[in-house]
Amino acid sequence: MDRISYLPDALRLQILYFLPIEDAIATGVLSKRWQNLCFSLTNINLHQPTFERRSRGRKEFKDFVYQTLVLQDGLHIDKFTLSVDLDDLSTIHVNSWIYFAVNRSVKEFNLSVLYGKLDRKLHWCLFTCNSLRVLTLGNVDLVLPSNIGLPKLETLKLNEVRFYDENLTNQLLSSCPSLVELFISDCDLGNVKVLRIVGSNLKILTLLDLYPIPDVEISTSCLLELAYFGYPPNISSETLSSLLRVDFRTVSPSNVINARRDMFYSRTSDIVMGLHNVFEMALQGFFIEYLTRVQDSLACLPTSCYSLQRLYLSMYPTDNQVQVIVLLLSNFPNLKQLRIQVRVGSNVLLNDIYILSKIKLVCNSQLLLLIRSNNLCPQSGSTWMKGATHKNCLLS
Repeated sequence: MDRISYLPDALRLQILYFLPIEDAIATGVLSKRWQNLCFSLTNINLHQPTFERRSRGRKEFKDFVYQTLVLQDGLHIDKFTLSVDLDDLSTIHVNSWIYFAVNRSVKEFNLSVLYGKLDRKLHWCLFTCNSLRVLTLGNVDLVLPSNIGLPKLETLKLNEVRFYDENLTNQLLSSCPSLVELFISDCDLGNVKVLRIVGSNLKILTLLDLYPIPDVEISTSCLLELAYFGYPPNISSETLSSLLRVDFRTVSPSNVINARRDMFYSRTSDIVMGLHNVFEMALQGFFIEYLTRVQDSLACLPTSCYSLQRLYLSMYPTDNQVQVIVLLLSNFPNLKQLRIQVRVGSNVLLNDIYILSKIKLVCNSQLLLLIRSNNLCPQSGSTWMKGATHKNCLLS
């Protein structure tokens, strides 16, 4: 007895979404009820390598996509995911599928180019779609139209994307008034020298591994989380005050031209001075080194920040960096967890024990302190030094 066919349509539709799209479409031969469901899919996931592996050359991917889209008589599409090999497929086909999705008021659109590259611009309608709430692009050349407007877009994720025009790139980021989350990673920024991040609703921002490394300006009113890798960014005081979780990883000051170094040194002190409400903070890469080079750095570090409970630091075992960290810690009275990664140094164990003894003097008695160093046990690799402050110090 076919019990599945007697399930409610909504439940059977959920079952179809767990199947590869070609299998979901194939259920249409079972009965009229299944056929009607196949014509009403609002979540379409088209993955070219998976299709070609399963079809074994019996049918071309583009032909299957067109046949699938023709069958859909639904009024809208909730989610459209497209993973393609452009070595075997023209961008003309991709753009026709984009046009189809936009015309069906797509809410979430995901495009990933697995192999090859676009031989023309993505269809302009993708960047003026009034219904779009989530847009994810992977490994595409982003040649933007002059007219951009995504009024309902809440999430924008760009991975391995190549940008070409600074003005249009910043226009894209400023033309999404509803944007809540922005993720940009492993992207080639080309001629983009200054990346400006604005948005009154932006709450989560991730900027990682952008090349060439741009100058970044961030001005938002309610940003809560920031993960960042690059030169110290220029962040407005309003943005700094709103942040609850931050992870800064800065590149070496030696990579900065002399004329810009003082500016970046000053920005690092502005950042730590402005984080009044942060709950969790990571200062990694060369961030502490930048702080040591600020003129009168000890006078520029923050007054007490009572909200901070978790702190992760990366440092080199130098007197200047130890001094900065000790001063930092004296201003975080409610800190509950501290992790410090000590970079390679010459005076191996002595440096690490010295660091721990200095830090112990300024930490509250309930703090969990972990110091990681590749130097503590050369034979066994990196370890964590664990200390209960004020009382004892254990090596584990």
